Amino acid sequence: MARYLILHASVGSGHRSAAHALADALERLPDSEVRIEDTLDYASPIFSTAYARSYLELSQRAPLLWQMFYESTDNSDTEWAPIRDRMRGLVAELAVNKLKDLIRQYAPAAIICTHFLPAELLVRLKLDGDMRVPTYTVITDHAVHSQWITPGVDGYFVASDFPCKLMVERGVPAAIIHVTGIPVNPAIAETKEPRAMRTLHDLPVDGPVISLFGGGLVPKRAHPIVEGLTRLEIPGMLVVVAGRNAELPAA
Repeated sequence: MARYLILHASVGSGHRSAAHALADALERLPDSEVRIEDTLDYASPIFSTAYARSYLELSQRAPLLWQMFYESTDNSDTEWAPIRDRMRGLVAELAVNKLKDLIRQYAPAAIICTHFLPAELLVRLKLDGDMRVPTYTVITDHAVHSQWITPGVDGYFVASDFPCKLMVERGVPAAIIHVTGIPVNPAIAETKEPRAMRTLHDLPVDGPVISLFGGGLVPKRAHPIVEGLTRLEIPGMLVVVAGRNAELPAA
């Protein structure tokens, strides 16, 4: 039986959703076993909390500051990039101290990362000779920030030709980049009767329906999008999906 270990990081829900979608697909293969783990569960509580909140708090409460930080760190071509990446890897390596034991005990045939944090840690283990398991990164963005590029992984899976092109321009060998799309639950591909699905979700049985997923949006960022969509001269219904965003429905 082939074992697959899928690692994500609980920073937003997209990385976790991709991990579970992959697990659902892999479990359909004959003689396969899949295990999903949150990398931050193997970190010290201080690091885990700080790592998750640094993204969630900053992106929601100070989106412009987060954008400035995001863009300023997307500089893989500068002379400071190797130093920055080395420091980032060392900090993470010191904080995540149980991951090596997990890999040794589970003995997977391959490891798939849906976040760049576990990929950084695994590559460091490979370079130190502590691990030889093939490691792959599934990039869950439609563009590729330099954080996603981790020299030493065995392959990347990307959403489209566009991120593939960006990665090749940044020096990633084209042979290890696979254009597969972002993982979604296999159940989405199952044939469904449209009118029955609309009735199930209390939607109009006819006419277009536009869905806006706003789980990661603060209300002041969601409002202009909603206003722009409602101004479209298209008859239909707009559905705003708030997810765990408790502030959005109340706004």
